[in-house]
Amino acid sequence: MFALHYACANQAGAAVIELLLEHYQEANRVPAQMNGSLPIHFAAHCGMSSPDVMDILLIGDNDIVCEKDNDECTPLDLAMLSDDYNGRDEVIEKLRSAIKKEVHYAHKMNNRDDSFGTQNSKGMRGLKETTVMKKSEDIIICDTPSRQ
Repeated sequence: MFALHYACANQAGAAVIELLLEHYQEANRVPAQMNGSLPIHFAAHCGMSSPDVMDILLIGDNDIVCEKDNDECTPLDLAMLSDDYNGRDEVIEKLRSAIKKEVHYAHKMNNRDDSFGTQNSKGMRGLKETTVMKKSEDIIICDTPSRQ
């Protein structure tokens, strides 16, 4: 794990997160060995000093919002399952908004009532396509190919 992972897991302030990303942006995409979590997973699950931290983590890396950890959880899943920390609802809305930015909705799939869409990534770590299905107002499932 990098300092960015620890900072996100321990509710570091936005200035600390910015400084860490400024010095090693790549840490934002490196999964922790113990559970496959990216820094955004830690921030979404553990809470943060400010919802602005989520914005900082997503700048230039918006597609990390659909990345899954070893338990197949996205940052949104973890935020929704976590205890009610200060700013949690705003974090959930920021994550939902980031997902919507990454997805281009299209026709209904296989005559089901689910909305769906695909987004082609820029070749980051072998991710070729992300499919997002919206089953209800409360659940958004990101289905991404496994990390290489």
